[in-house]
Amino acid sequence: GVTQPVTVAVRLSREGERVVATGAFSVLLSDFGMSRPRFLAWQVRDAVEVTLELTLRLAPRSLLGGCSTVASSPART
Repeated sequence: GVTQPVTVAVRLSREGERVVATGAFSVLLSDFGMSRPRFLAWQVRDAVEVTLELTLRLAPRSLLGGCSTVASSPART
């Protein structure tokens, strides 16, 4: 596979004991050496929009030796 850096602007919000980061970016499948998927007469565009949401749960500092976040949720694409 092909790897390339991607810069993503994210929006951070705090919801109680959670911090949520959301963002979106576009990539070209061809930039990553991927062929465009096809189903019957439909074919996916070369440009694909990827959206993400990352949730961090705040933890008491005493449990983490000063670190204030512990867990994350999987990104949605």
